Amino acid sequence: MRYVFKILRNFSFILILLLLMAIGLGYTLTGQGGRLDVGWLLTRLSPHFWAALGIGLSVGLAGLGVSVGMFVTGVSILGVSVKKPNAGSRSLISILLCEAFAVYGLITAVVLGDMLKDFSAEKARTDRRLFEAHMFSSYVMFAAGLTTGLTNMVCAVCLGMLGSSVALATATDESALNRTLIVEVFSSSLGLYGLLLSFYMHSLTSTQTSFPTPVWEEAGS
Repeated sequence: MRYVFKILRNFSFILILLLLMAIGLGYTLTGQGGRLDVGWLLTRLSPHFWAALGIGLSVGLAGLGVSVGMFVTGVSILGVSVKKPNAGSRSLISILLCEAFAVYGLITAVVLGDMLKDFSAEKARTDRRLFEAHMFSSYVMFAAGLTTGLTNMVCAVCLGMLGSSVALATATDESALNRTLIVEVFSSSLGLYGLLLSFYMHSLTSTQTSFPTPVWEEAGS
């Protein structure tokens, strides 16, 4: 079975590489090689795409990290509860701390989602400054969501691994939870930094432009 997975992994890598080569060759032969430029990708895609992607990543990445973290620490807690139910119930604090990271991602998604409102596309075509302001807002929303999602994902996995070790240590010595709880608390506070940074990015869109909602149509068309 291990060799089968290895073959599938190598085949998937080759398939993706061939697909990218086919796309690049197709654009080159049809005279659209400029679309392979990163700058073209950033300016031609709708800002609604970047904003929605940032909102989705803030929840999706945080939820992914929390799922992995709760799985890692939950398995250890269940194993400990078989022999020492009291120690297992006391270790549930790790599950609660891990769940907070998903809440941070949800808060960011709600705050960013509140910025999405309709706006006249005609004004975006004629006013270049307004168009650039919307582009700036969409990039900031994407960066805010990505920052919160990645920060909370890594912190949730870290806390899950730490909670697993704490559960095993508590099974040996129940007083170990009191000594290691401070480590878990400080580890869980790291995800809050990503949330605060996303709020700071949100304030940038409010101060740089009076239209923080990213609405875009191709300029000059």
